[in-house]
Order: sequence, then structure tokens, then C-alpha cells
Amino acid sequence: MPINNKVSKDLLDLEPTAVLEFYKIYYDTVNEPDSFFPFHPCSNGLEGKIIFNKIPYIPLAVEVEDFESNIFNRISRPKIRISNENLMISQILRRKNDFKFAKLERTKIFVKYIDDVNFEGGINPYGIADTNSEISRDSYVVSQKTQENKSLVEFELTTPFDLENFSIPGRLVMGRYCYWQYRGLGCHYFGPPVCQENDSSFTYVPVGSFNFQSSNNEWRN
Repeated sequence: MPINNKVSKDLLDLEPTAVLEFYKIYYDTVNEPDSFFPFHPCSNGLEGKIIFNKIPYIPLAVEVEDFESNIFNRISRPKIRISNENLMISQILRRKNDFKFAKLERTKIFVKYIDDVNFEGGINPYGIADTNSEISRDSYVVSQKTQENKSLVEFELTTPFDLENFSIPGRLVMGRYCYWQYRGLGCHYFGPPVCQENDSSFTYVPVGSFNFQSSNNEWRN
């Protein structure tokens, strides 16, 4: 997500306000794509509920690992450890299919841009709230649960584009290979053929319209 000019200036400010992080776990991106669990990691001494973009985020102790980009451009597999006080996360896991199709979203923003309701008397001492002035917003796929006990639950994450050997219902994602029949059911490519079966170019390029017939798997032009 590109940073707007206002945030760019704030990052260079000699006396910037504190940066807050907000997390959303989307339980099931397949069956409940709009349902999520919001929380914040109690940073900067803020241990109560925080309203961000009109959504209440509950305080939970959080520890993260390998979230930031590295100079070698290697794809990292971040980990997040979330407090499991009163077995709250475990209970959510049981209700939400163990986060089988879950994703995590992390948003970073300066304190001065969060909702006015968080400040005494509903008055922002820093100026005008602007929840669109985010420093960053990152999304991660919940790859697997790596630890669960009475104290914490740990998840290994991966970036959405790092899906080599990642299992989805009934299929395994593999680089350079596609499970679907070329220009067949599931392929969703209905244009003219681009090469021959052995990947060699056509000496004659076919023209015309190519309409997929789902009933008998035939093509016509």
C-alpha cells in the first residue's frame, strides 16, 4: 500500500507521535470472508480497548517474529504468538475450524490519526483524526498453527504470493504447473491457443472466436 504525502512527512518529523499496530484475524476467508477478530498488542502502554476506524480492538499481548522485510529479498515465514489468557484464542479456534482458511491483517498508524473517541472528551489533542493515513497494511495467510497451550497460541504465516506447495481444498499449489485442463473447465482462459502441445510456436496463428462448450468439452470457431 503506497504511503500518502501526509504520512511521509510524519515519518520524517523530528517529534512524531507513537505508532500503533492493529491486527485482524479473518477466521475463514472461504465461508466467512467478512468476519474477523480485531485486537491490538498493548503497545505504548495502551492496555485498554482502542477504537480504530469505528471498530473496537481488544488488548492482547502479542509477540511477532520476522515480520519486517529483509535486505536479501528472501520470503520470510513470520510467526505471531498471541496470548491465550482464559483460553480465549483456543475457544475461537474450536468454533472457527482451527483457522483452516484464515488470514491475518496488520495495520500500522500514528496515534494522532486514530478515532477521536479514544481521547478524553472525544477531542484529539494532536489535530484531526484520519484513519486513512495508514503507515502500512500487510496481509498474511495463516499457514499453520505451530503451538497451542494455556499461555499462548503461535501461528506461522506466509505472504499471499508465497503459495508453493500450499494446500487448498482438494488441491496443492505448485509453481509452473496448473491442475486445470487448458481452455477447459476451471481454466477460465477462452482466447485463441498460444502454442502447440510441445510449447513450440504455431506456424499458422488461428483466428476467430473460441467458445468453450461445457457440455461436451469441444471448442469451435
